[in-house]
Amino acid sequence: MKPVFRHPDKFQLLPWREWLRNELPPGPKGWVAEDLDLVVRKYSLEDPVGRFMLIELKHGGASLSKSKLMTFGIIDFLLRQADPKRKIYRGYFLLQYPDPNPESCTHVIVNDEVLSLGELKQWLKFDFEIPPYAFEGVENLVIAKKLQKLTLGEGSIEEIKIEPLDQESAIEHLDQKTTAVLASKIRKR
Repeated sequence: MKPVFRHPDKFQLLPWREWLRNELPPGPKGWVAEDLDLVVRKYSLEDPVGRFMLIELKHGGASLSKSKLMTFGIIDFLLRQADPKRKIYRGYFLLQYPDPNPESCTHVIVNDEVLSLGELKQWLKFDFEIPPYAFEGVENLVIAKKLQKLTLGEGSIEEIKIEPLDQESAIEHLDQKTTAVLASKIRKR
C-alpha cells in the first residue's frame, strides 16, 4: 500500500488508523478521533510507575486544532484531578519545531519556551520543568457536564468534588449554549 500523507507534518497515515477514522461518523455528528504523538515515561526498579508526560508535535508555528484542544484538554484535566501534585503526570506539552529535520534544527518551542536541542534533550529526561500547556475553559466544561448530570438525577453530590467553577457558570450550566460559550474561551496558541 502506498503511504498516505494528510498533514503538512508529513506523518504517514497508518492503514488501521485511517480505516478506524473512516468508520466513525463525521465530526459534525459529534465524533472525534485524535492521535497523540508521544507519551514519554521515566521509571526505575524502585519506582516502576515513574512519571510521564504527553507531547503533541507540530511543525512550524502550527497550533492545536479545536478538536485537539477539547479532547486533550479533557484528558489533561482528568489526569490532573487524579494527580494534583504532579507526582506522576507531568502534564501535556505542545512541541513546535521550525525545521522538520532534527539534524539541522537549532531550536524548538515547548509551550512558548524556546529550547536548544541540548535543552530539549535535558527536558525530555526530566532534568528540569516547563509549565504544562494551559487548557483554558475545559475545566468549566467538565464541571458543567457533571452539574448537568446531578441536576438530571444521574449522580450524587459526593461525585462533585471539583472547585474551579464560578457561581455564574454554575447558574448557567443548564443552558445548552453554555458549552459553546465556554468552548469559545479555550485559548488558542
